Amino acid sequence: ALVYHGGGLMVGSSEMVPKPQLEYLVSKGFLVVVPNYRLAPQVTGKQAFADCEEAYDWATSMLPKFMRLVYDVDIDPKRVVALGHSTGGTIAM
Repeated sequence: ALVYHGGGLMVGSSEMVPKPQLEYLVSKGFLVVVPNYRLAPQVTGKQAFADCEEAYDWATSMLPKFMRLVYDVDIDPKRVVALGHSTGGTIAM
């Protein structure tokens, strides 16, 4: 599960995502990834969204290979879910 933090593309980080939410996802069998993305005013909204798209691409291409190689765990890259709160929810869509 990719979990994107909120913050209006101006504030926030992966540490903003509530720990109970992450624990719940893990308890249901999800491998959770909480990417950070660049924020305004240093970058445009388009660039922040591109960071999040890059995180999705990584989760569907590189993460399965890493998990198999390092942990001997298979994950299905076609079964990635994205979610978030506030702006993170918009990014996930």
